[in-house]
Amino acid sequence: GVGRDISDHPLVYVSWRSARPMPLPPGALPLHGILHAAASGSPDADLEILPWLAPFGRVMTGTDDGGDFSVGVGLMQEDSRGRLALGPAGPPRIEYGYLAEERDRRRLREGVRVVADLLCAPSLAALGAVRTDPPDGVLADDRALDQWIRRRLTTAVHLAGTARMGPEHDPGAVVDQHLRVRGIEGLRVVDTSVMPRATSRGPAATAVMIGERAAELMTTR
Repeated sequence: GVGRDISDHPLVYVSWRSARPMPLPPGALPLHGILHAAASGSPDADLEILPWLAPFGRVMTGTDDGGDFSVGVGLMQEDSRGRLALGPAGPPRIEYGYLAEERDRRRLREGVRVVADLLCAPSLAALGAVRTDPPDGVLADDRALDQWIRRRLTTAVHLAGTARMGPEHDPGAVVDQHLRVRGIEGLRVVDTSVMPRATSRGPAATAVMIGERAAELMTTR
């Protein structure tokens, strides 16, 4: 099971422009919070609407190129799975496998359309917010919107599952409940790769919990 069953939170950005000048603030972090939304037919909130002003690339580098602002749309309970492959030389190859399942494509389309509706809300009227991408024709057509999403799809960097935990009878389980790698004495894996799937929200707190639990296990066993 090593390297199989990658799950993650695929992410895409909807861009908009203000009618008045709005310089990008340092960090361009969320304005107030995050919107959790449930796609049609989903029992839980599986979409995350992220009101950043810029994509990660601009936030991390601290650059303001004067371009449009962005709202992120993340799929938080992905059905599709990818894999990580190791070769004899060179870096690992990650095949994310995003949107292989129709249900994932449908839900991400729905998330993009939710953002488009929000940008028309009265509360943004004072800014003169205008969506710049995707255009109306793309937004109205499922196939065109799927293509638009695929060209712009990125990662939330929340990978999980490549060394997943599971019971002994599961041939794909890499580690046991004590984080020990099966078949290799004295080796544990302590990171989000042991999670069978990405958490339904950002995994930072879960990663801390895994580390704390590993510290307990290694001092008692």
